[in-house]
Amino acid sequence: MTDLRFVLRHLLKNPAFTAVAVLTFALGISGNIASLLLAKASESPKEVAIRAVKVDPM
Repeated sequence: MTDLRFVLRHLLKNPAFTAVAVLTFALGISGNIASLLLAKASESPKEVAIRAVKVDPM
């Protein structure tokens, strides 16, 4: 709990660092989401249906 208080105090004392850190995380998360959405959108519905129906023999 004391570590959390220390971090919050540090972030409030350095607003420029906080802004850069928040923007970095936001860009990273949005970039990952965008790449996953593009990868999913590139698959045609037919490919998805074939993959769902296909069964590998054991």
